[in-house]
Amino acid sequence: MTTLKVTKIAKEMLEDMLRKGGSEHGYSKLIPAILWMGDAEGKNFDWGIGFYEKSRIVADWIVTLSDMQFYIDPADLPKLDGQILDYVGNRFKILTPQHH
Repeated sequence: MTTLKVTKIAKEMLEDMLRKGGSEHGYSKLIPAILWMGDAEGKNFDWGIGFYEKSRIVADWIVTLSDMQFYIDPADLPKLDGQILDYVGNRFKILTPQHH
């Protein structure tokens, strides 16, 4: 189990995005995902946030953090342990505690 913390502002922004996306897809059908991804050239890797329909993902990859469900690849959980998901400069970021 990861100890990734989600800040209040990050949680509020995710909930707001889910509500807005919910009008098109159904609020209860979407789940935020924390993904390790690169740019189109397969370079410049960093953490990102995406949204998936719950019915299209592996249930074992759903993790509850700060009373929210997230879709996270189990191989990424150790990398996120002790980190902080925050919303800074109009984007989501994974920060180490000393940079928060």
